[in-house]
Amino acid sequence: MKQRIFFGILVTVLAIGISRPLVLSQSSSSVITWENVNAWVYQLQNFNVKEISNANSELAVIDYSYDGTEDNELPRNDVLAMKSGKHPKKLISYMSIGEAEDYRFYWKDEWNTNPPSWLGPENPNWPGNYKVRYWDPEWQRIIYGTPDSYLDRIIRAGFDGVYLDIIDAYDFFEEERPSAKEDMIRFVISIAQYARNLTDASFGVFPQNAEELLTDSRYLSVITGLGREEVYYIATNEPRSAEEVARIEEKLDILVRNNKLALIVDYATKSNLVVDAYEHAQEKGYIPYVTEVELNKLTPTYNDFLEGNIQTSNAGSDFFLGTTAVETWLVTGIVVSSICSLRLVTLRRKK
Repeated sequence: MKQRIFFGILVTVLAIGISRPLVLSQSSSSVITWENVNAWVYQLQNFNVKEISNANSELAVIDYSYDGTEDNELPRNDVLAMKSGKHPKKLISYMSIGEAEDYRFYWKDEWNTNPPSWLGPENPNWPGNYKVRYWDPEWQRIIYGTPDSYLDRIIRAGFDGVYLDIIDAYDFFEEERPSAKEDMIRFVISIAQYARNLTDASFGVFPQNAEELLTDSRYLSVITGLGREEVYYIATNEPRSAEEVARIEEKLDILVRNNKLALIVDYATKSNLVVDAYEHAQEKGYIPYVTEVELNKLTPTYNDFLEGNIQTSNAGSDFFLGTTAVETWLVTGIVVSSICSLRLVTLRRKK
């Protein structure tokens, strides 16, 4: 494994006489609604209150726990602080409903040798993640319906919605269970209805991927929007073919026509590709985010793009440098901040 080598030069720049770009986020006194969402961020690891609250977006998707475990579930005060910082926002929690994760509160050690009937095989691409027969009442009780369920914990913490992953698990089970797709549709509908009965009608429900389900009117009517990965760029920096893009956009356009949020996330690290993805999404009316596939840091948002804060001056090099979210911006050739640090970093990548 080759080491990363960092050459850091700290340069302090005092910006004088530079006008601020247009600020698109709502003021701190405003109440964010789903209609206000113009940009989003998606970070499941290494997030903290300050960075999420300061992110230039009206929506953030994070985990309900700092490390996924019960011991480090977010206190309600932290959730409220993330929602009401420099850029007020909706905050929704990731929740996998098509796979079980062996670090979650519900996991029992005995399942390693004596698994319940609804627990399927381990995902070879994600060790510790197991397919589940999600139509089974026992698994569904883990997800929602009791004070100790996954969804109830998310609601108590103060989140504004849920981001549902592994919706496409029905592909895995269709041969075993012909009704697998219908079972998933009903599962998502039940989750939405239960959550809104506990909260109110504005509670957000965002499935990830499986956009083919959008043609079902029942499903479309209960979701707030949908998250779709790798619309224009596959991890990492690999363009999709025009045919694949057109097929995905055809389904995402259903969301736009029905006033639902089309959240898309592409995995690219080259500045020209970041801008290209944002420009494509702008033409289509989608709400985009471009980041690294590890989802362990914040990167420039769509609002940053609209405000002119993303440059393509060095298209062949990595764009996301440094260790925190958008520490400095190149705007009209000048690093702009009242007082900021410029990190010049050279990376030697692992091969």
